[in-house]
Amino acid sequence: MLKAIDDVSVRQLLSLEQYIKKIFKAADSSKYNDSEFVYGRTKYAQYTQIKFVYNFLDSDSVYASCSELSNDKNENKMLSINDCQDAYISCFYKGNEDVGDVYSQWLAYCPNGGVSFEFYFGQDNFKTQKHIDTNNIEEYIKEIENDLDNMNKEQKHIFKYSLLCNDSDDSKNYYLYENYPISVFYRDKASLIQNEQIIDSMLQPIRNKLSISNYMVVPYLKDIGFYQEKEARLAFINSGDRLQKCIKFRKNDDGTKTPYIEVKFGDMDLNNRPCEFVKRQRGESERDAVVRRIKEYPLAAKSGKTPIIIPQGYNQEEIYNIVEDVINTEFKDDDYKIICQGHLPITKITLAPTFDSTVHKKKLEIYCKSKYWLRSVEICESKIPYKYINSNH
Repeated sequence: MLKAIDDVSVRQLLSLEQYIKKIFKAADSSKYNDSEFVYGRTKYAQYTQIKFVYNFLDSDSVYASCSELSNDKNENKMLSINDCQDAYISCFYKGNEDVGDVYSQWLAYCPNGGVSFEFYFGQDNFKTQKHIDTNNIEEYIKEIENDLDNMNKEQKHIFKYSLLCNDSDDSKNYYLYENYPISVFYRDKASLIQNEQIIDSMLQPIRNKLSISNYMVVPYLKDIGFYQEKEARLAFINSGDRLQKCIKFRKNDDGTKTPYIEVKFGDMDLNNRPCEFVKRQRGESERDAVVRRIKEYPLAAKSGKTPIIIPQGYNQEEIYNIVEDVINTEFKDDDYKIICQGHLPITKITLAPTFDSTVHKKKLEIYCKSKYWLRSVEICESKIPYKYINSNH
């Protein structure tokens, strides 16, 4: 592993989300509501065209693109005036309902077919609150910090990402980056592109409270015209060009190349160690230990099933097979999710509404069965009816 990047901690990121909201709420109160905070029931989805689906799954990674090449010119201008350098972002549709089957997202990102991937970011480790007093953000942040303090090692490990370097295929050649997807905050054109002094004034309370710079805030601000995207971002900041070795290039049809960063979930160094799912007690078989460990899991969370998390390790597949067998035979529960750390934390794949979605669903089912970390993924077709005469499909 190369030097870890520690510009900002998860504790700071989650607090940052609340402070930004507090500052901007007064101007745009109609645009913000409690659902945009991190909740136990929060869901995250990423929409992908059908031609990219298997590239994505084969890489077992998410891709972060340079935010200054986005479709938001106002955002790009603000990045440049704040000397942000490069911010590489991976974007998700965020909400509390069925985020993986939204008509506007299918039209925008999968016009000729595709899928949505629903991700697990450990959101069920945060308390679900009935109401949040936006004027008392400090109290909310205290609860977030308490949640973080009470997490065990495997839960905290969810916040670790490995940014692979571009000059080697060695999985040990990466930067470790702590992160969490937080909401984008939508601003009108004037407030986005006014001079740096005004932006400084808006962000001063955040900088003082959290000891961070403007460049850590700017990647989470976007033009209000994109509000319906309800976006959350994983943002990897290339401060001081420290991520320069991680930047790769994808060739486009016109011969140009687009920069991106390949992001793995977890700490790749842990793949060389044994999987620490459960410690066996004296005289206990591995299977009995797994049964005991699974009984400790809150399988019925308030917002559905809480995934069983299997830590990284060279024998992770072996542990997975035992866990899967125990759930099927001992608990007789076929509605469960298993997250294998170090791999894509996908819990659900939804096929876009197309005439051949059933065929694509079958192909994905066969593919996911071939990868143990995807075997428990729910695969379904969109509930939105497909009509051939509708040119938008």
